[in-house]
This record gives sequence, C-alpha cells and structure tokens, in this order.
Amino acid sequence: MERAAALLLMTLAASGCRAPTSAAAQTARAWGAGPAHWLLLPTDRDRMARVETNTDFASFLAGFWACRDEDPGDDDNPFARLFAERVAAADRLYEEPGLRGSLTPRGGALLLLGPPRFLRYSQRKAPTLEGTTTAGARPTRLLRVELWGYQPGDLPPALRERLHAEAGSQQEIALTFLVARHTRLLEGGELLELAANAASHCQDEEP
Repeated sequence: MERAAALLLMTLAASGCRAPTSAAAQTARAWGAGPAHWLLLPTDRDRMARVETNTDFASFLAGFWACRDEDPGDDDNPFARLFAERVAAADRLYEEPGLRGSLTPRGGALLLLGPPRFLRYSQRKAPTLEGTTTAGARPTRLLRVELWGYQPGDLPPALRERLHAEAGSQQEIALTFLVARHTRLLEGGELLELAANAASHCQDEEP
C-alpha cells in the first residue's frame, strides 16, 4: 500500500499534476475571481495563494480590508461598506449576458471610481466580418461609445493625490467604453489600476 501511494505521488509529480486544493483555498480563489478582483494587488494575490484553511482565509480577509480602512481601530470600515453598495449597484446596472454587472468594465469603474460626473455618447465605425460591399471592401457597423468623465474632486482623496503627483495637474479625466454585447474599456485602464493601488496603504509591505 505504501509503495502504491509513493508511485501515485511520483506519477502526479512527473505529470505536473498537483494535489487537490483545500475547500478554503477554492473559496479564496472564487472570492478573488469576484468583484474584489478589481482591488487585488500582487501582494494580495501572493497572500491569497497561501490560504489553506478557513482560518487562513479569515485572516487574509481581515488584513485585506484593514489595508483599505482609514481607521482600522474602530469596528466600521467605510471603504468596505461603500464597495459592497457599489457592487450591488453595478450588478443591477451593468449586467451583460453571462456576466454579473460588477465584473464588467463599467462595473469595475463604478467600484473603483464611483459614478461619473457626466456621461457622453457617440458612435464609432468598426469592421464586420459579415458580407462585403459592392467594391469588395469589408463593411463596417456603428458601435456605441460611452465616455465617463470625472473632475479631480469626484475621486477618492488618495487617488487624487497620486494623480496630482504623477500628472502635476488637476484636469478632468475620462474613461472610454465600447458598449456592445460585452463592453470593452478602450481608454483609461491605467486609471483603474492606479485607483486599485491608491485604495490600499499596505502594498509596500512584505507579503
């Protein structure tokens, strides 16, 4: 029996297979694939990858939200509370086929930046694979473009400070989305990344 077990382990190792992950590790992965993935930094992912037990996961979550709490000493965490409220709003407003609203690009923008000060709409031409024109060229179709605009004062203070430090100005900023069956972010991805970093005050700590 011991020899058979040893041979099984050797076979798994040779084939590149891993031992089954624990239920707590699977729960952590599922959580990390949800709306919170917009906030996850590399250090967070490193810590989450080491979750093996329910106690590990509870400790990870406590630390994760504490890093995004301006006053960890009290029982309230306004950031976590606001994030949960925005998740509910994003799920309601931006659901797409097979995808909950808080996992879409517009949902992520709402979670990280809040609602925009203004919305602008336009259209852009995009090539389509269906049919050809009389000249033999590829036909195009009009796609809806949605622009979200923010003033610096609309943004979280930590993000506002980072933008000022990097750009040295207080200008209006915008995100551009291509709105179709599945929305895509065309411009402004770096702003969402900066917002995720600005939300945490622990990213420079050792994992």
